[in-house]
Amino acid sequence: MYLTKTKRVKGLKTEDYSKVNEALGKHKKTPKTLTNENIEGYKPEMDELLSVAHKPYAIFDCMGIFKEVGYWRKANQIHNWFVKSCQGGVDECQLTEVNEGKLKKLLGICEKLLTDKTEENAKKTLAPKQGFFFGSYEINEWYWNDIEETVKILKEVLANTDFKEEIVFYRSSW
Repeated sequence: MYLTKTKRVKGLKTEDYSKVNEALGKHKKTPKTLTNENIEGYKPEMDELLSVAHKPYAIFDCMGIFKEVGYWRKANQIHNWFVKSCQGGVDECQLTEVNEGKLKKLLGICEKLLTDKTEENAKKTLAPKQGFFFGSYEINEWYWNDIEETVKILKEVLANTDFKEEIVFYRSSW
């Protein structure tokens, strides 16, 4: 489960960001050698994203436009919140924009949970979600560690993101 950010470009939709990032990785191109023939559905605005391209996955020797700002592993309660609150209930590992308000809302939920650490409150507020490779479904130490880690991640993202200039995305990969 990843939270990433990149440069906000007026006129681009979420799928446009995916197309640019995919073209950079797929073609192992540098921003200078990537052309409109390499990007499906090319729009001139996409050129702006190439200015922020870097090698986020050096092990695979590919370029990308996204900077990872948050990572969770099997925090199914957090994933379920993103699916319900940001993805309209659709869970297909799609790239999804997450605005500042949504991040603040999740932060508030997690902070409130940590002030009233009860199983009943956890089930009512951020219940575990069952599913393939989703980890434990119990409200245990791991659950609370995920909530604490989410607070750290979200505070860092909110403090270090200029939402007028940058855009934040969530994506899961199961």
